[in-house]
Amino acid sequence: MSNLLSIEGRLRLMSNNHTVVLAFCCSEIYRLIQGSKITAIAIPNENLAEIRILPAKSKTKLYSDGRYGTCLAVTRYIPKNSVTPNNRNRKVKVLININEFGLPIESFIEDADGKLLFQSLKNFDFQLYPIRSTCSNQMGDLLVLRKEKLYSLHITRFNPTVNRPDNRLRLRHYLIGKISFQTFSAKEKLDPTCIVIIHLDLLDKRVITKKVLDFFTSMGLHVILSDFKPNWQQLVSQKIVEFIESTNSL
Repeated sequence: MSNLLSIEGRLRLMSNNHTVVLAFCCSEIYRLIQGSKITAIAIPNENLAEIRILPAKSKTKLYSDGRYGTCLAVTRYIPKNSVTPNNRNRKVKVLININEFGLPIESFIEDADGKLLFQSLKNFDFQLYPIRSTCSNQMGDLLVLRKEKLYSLHITRFNPTVNRPDNRLRLRHYLIGKISFQTFSAKEKLDPTCIVIIHLDLLDKRVITKKVLDFFTSMGLHVILSDFKPNWQQLVSQKIVEFIESTNSL
């Protein structure tokens, strides 16, 4: 697999109506620039829909936007008047090769459990999908490929104490709504096979019922139960592979 990953970004025209800055969010790149000065250049494609960032000796450097984002002044790298006062925030895909920044591929996975699970899934020939899954794009916690098929994985350790039927009902509706919306969003954008990993205790607490499981099945969503104890990711990886192989044999 190529280590070239795609991140959502924006081209912003600054208040002087001249300087254009590329801004994007990636926690690992953000932490990287906090510890050292990294100069870089931008290489746009023909229609300016994508911009590749390369570390290189240059006068332009990656810097923090003062919050959690990373910025790069790109005025010299893009066509003149491509970002105007009428379109001050232009959406763009930012392409980054993680090897060029000395980062492991797992560092571009936003979700902590997604990172753990991917480390195990690699042993079963899964590859990271080049479009990064984030909280903002609502496509799950991890996007992976296996044998050219795409899978969106949704992971929740959510396991609250439930003492009353009304609390149980509220939690059930919350989980159904959250999982259903993420599944809909992922299928609308990428049409992957969706898999959700939820806590086993939710069945014993009757937060998740057979009817809920049937509802998820009707949506084309496969549910895997986990106790989230040490090495949970290895057991879940095996269950994911078993599910995939069973559906492929049909």
